Amino acid sequence: MREPIDKIARLDHAISAGLVLAWIAMRGDDLVGTYGFDAAVRSFHTPSRGLTASPMCSGRPPNSIMARKKPIFTLGVAELNVRLKRRALVILFTEFVDTVTAELLIDSLERLHNRHVVVLVTLRDNDLQRTIDAEPRSFEAVAESVIAQDIQRDRSVVFERLERMGLHCLDVTTAGVTVALINRYLLIKQRGLI
Repeated sequence: MREPIDKIARLDHAISAGLVLAWIAMRGDDLVGTYGFDAAVRSFHTPSRGLTASPMCSGRPPNSIMARKKPIFTLGVAELNVRLKRRALVILFTEFVDTVTAELLIDSLERLHNRHVVVLVTLRDNDLQRTIDAEPRSFEAVAESVIAQDIQRDRSVVFERLERMGLHCLDVTTAGVTVALINRYLLIKQRGLI
């Protein structure tokens, strides 16, 4: 999540969208908490009600959620599942770069989804699409385009599998992440899923 998109770290985009959603959820009198992990749990704030109760909305999001190591989804998601005592809407901002990581993510999210409503949010890299769409002017450009298409295809397969399991997946641009997240939250509430 440290990788930049549009010159800003993915994590910063996620925190920004998360803050807006947290504010809306608390205005609607919902419980809001935060949880951050990488190879270990870095932060957990028990879901609480009210605009002043959440540390995330106090104007200073916890810096301990900044990932230091590659995430271990099995550990992080299992620990969250233990800490949440009642059914919740879990929004996971993350990224996966290979099929092995994606498989571990899928297995972990399947267990979490058995008890909770899960929304997986990833940020689409505009450079990937530009590489695919670029006119091939050299062998290297063709090779880059083929690799980018393979990455995009693999991501699509992961999202399709997760959606068939019943998870909500948002693979959106940084410009659209906040609106897409709010719309999905409102849709989930409207359908009475939480």
